[in-house]
Amino acid sequence: MNVPAQFPWDRFRTEARLALATPRPAF
Repeated sequence: MNVPAQFPWDRFRTEARLALATPRPAF
């Protein structure tokens, strides 16, 4: 894998963006 540490961070960032887009609290 070329990006071992950036993959989970990107996934977390995308999930956080989706959580902010949803009206219900995700965290």
